[in-house]
Order: sequence, then structure tokens, then C-alpha cells
Amino acid sequence: MGIPSPEEFFGSGLKFFEAGDLDGAISHYTKVLEKDPNNEKVLAARGFLRGKMQDPYGAIDDFNEALKLNPKNVMALSTRGGTYMMLNEFEKSKADLEAVLRLDPGNPQAMQGLEMLKQA
Repeated sequence: MGIPSPEEFFGSGLKFFEAGDLDGAISHYTKVLEKDPNNEKVLAARGFLRGKMQDPYGAIDDFNEALKLNPKNVMALSTRGGTYMMLNEFEKSKADLEAVLRLDPGNPQAMQGLEMLKQA
């Protein structure tokens, strides 16, 4: 049995998440990032999980790192936009969600988020 690929490592974290073990998934992704700190996909996934665990600032840190690596990472932009909304940072949220729509016109999460911002 060889060394698992980055995709296999990523999939293992998803298994923790699907089992409801968010701490286990975060721990797993942290270990992956120790070996591959420039894995934007894992940074965005860990950011999403940190948000679910009520750690919005940790989530934003992960999204920022993912976006430094790939400014077109729609998941990181969209989820960071939602996280900013939860923190009442509406201008930052709007900027992220509009950026998502420039990259992925019609993105339902971004469209819904912008509608919610209109009501805020």
C-alpha cells in the first residue's frame, strides 16, 4: 500500500464530516495541511467546517489562505461571504458574493446571499 494521494486524503476528511464528526474532519484536514500547506481545496473545506463549529474567524483565515492560492476558488469566496454576513460585515459579504457571480453567473448560494443582504 503506497502513500495516499491528496484526493484520498481529502476524501477521508469527507468521511468524518459525513459521519457528523466535525472535530475529526478538522483534525484530519489540519494533518493534511501540515504535509501540503498549499492545498486550497483542503483549506476551503477546513474553513467551511470551522464555520460550522462556530469559529468564524478561523474559517475566514482558512478562506483567505485558500484565496491567496487561488483567487477564483468559488467555494472559498461563497462561504467566506456567508461567514462575513453572519458577522454583520455586510460590505465584505456583498463583495465576495458579487465576485462569485462574476466567476459563476447564476450561482444559487451567491444569489440567495445577496437577496438576504438586501433585507439586512
